[in-house]
Amino acid sequence: MLPCICASTTHTFAMRWFFLLLPWLELFSLIKLGQEIGAINTLFYVLATMMLGIALLRRQGLEILTQMRSSGPGAFPTSQLFMGQQISLVLAGVLLFIPGLFTDTIAMTVIVLAALRAVLSRVGGGHASSSPASRSSAQNEPFIADDRSRASNQAFRANHPGGPMDQPRRGDTFDGEYSQLDDS
Repeated sequence: MLPCICASTTHTFAMRWFFLLLPWLELFSLIKLGQEIGAINTLFYVLATMMLGIALLRRQGLEILTQMRSSGPGAFPTSQLFMGQQISLVLAGVLLFIPGLFTDTIAMTVIVLAALRAVLSRVGGGHASSSPASRSSAQNEPFIADDRSRASNQAFRANHPGGPMDQPRRGDTFDGEYSQLDDS
């Protein structure tokens, strides 16, 4: 019987080779670094990046846990963009914890990209995309929790054209008080 050669088999084969060769690549890079800067300095470098990785993992873990607690039980903690940044920084922490220059380079690239995304989201008015069209459409859309509310929202807009949902938001905040009236 002929073996099945498909994409998943090729992918699995490539991943096996990657994880087989990664420790050797890291070891080779640390030996070369030790030859250049000395064994003691290389040891300090490895310990420093491991401590940085542990600190990053701890910080991101606590931040994710805080977000999950503040969102309430059973609710998704935050936007997908925020969770993507959190998960990428957790990945960077794991990569920094692994001794070696190759994984450290990947981790630093992930950290720089996450920092760049954070800066762009703050400069761009809270949205990661810097496109004015995508920002304006995101600002005009109300929060939609699920498909039923999305359908209800679309039905409301169809029956009430030009209503408050179609007007652009200006960032106004209204403060008020309410009281509950009895049915009697």
